[in-house]
Amino acid sequence: MKVLLAVDDEDFGEAIAEFAMHHAWPAATEFRVANVIPSLLAYTSMSAVPELIHDLREESRKKGAALVRKIALKLRDVLHSSHIEETVVEGHPADEILSMAKEWSADLILVGSHGRRGLNRLIMGSISMAVVSHAPCSVLVVRLAPASCLVEKSHKQQKSKEAEPVRQK
Repeated sequence: MKVLLAVDDEDFGEAIAEFAMHHAWPAATEFRVANVIPSLLAYTSMSAVPELIHDLREESRKKGAALVRKIALKLRDVLHSSHIEETVVEGHPADEILSMAKEWSADLILVGSHGRRGLNRLIMGSISMAVVSHAPCSVLVVRLAPASCLVEKSHKQQKSKEAEPVRQK
């Protein structure tokens, strides 16, 4: 089985990694952790400033590579698998994810959803919707827990730390 994890930011990367780490995968499952850097030329008219474009691309590539590395290391640690690839590409995110899934013959794509609605969705688009609609394989959309759940979880963790007895040497 081949599983493509498409991560675009740390929060969704963590959520997708958590899902992958707690799912029972068949033996010898291969994973590819991918980040797509949106092509700056497609979104701006800054092509007249090539140095700025170059610097922005390099910064985006470094951040993308760091995110992919972090998620891949987590997966390797928990899943004890050496079948985990890392990749960072530039382009339109939905197109690149779909192309990668097709070329790699992925069996499953894990992607996050920002849950945009209305005008934001119209303007920003929905990468997850495009991937679900056009993928050559199954797609699982991972949503973040509502903020209230995250705050509650944080409070529970803090209380459990406070309740732990202090050990002296």
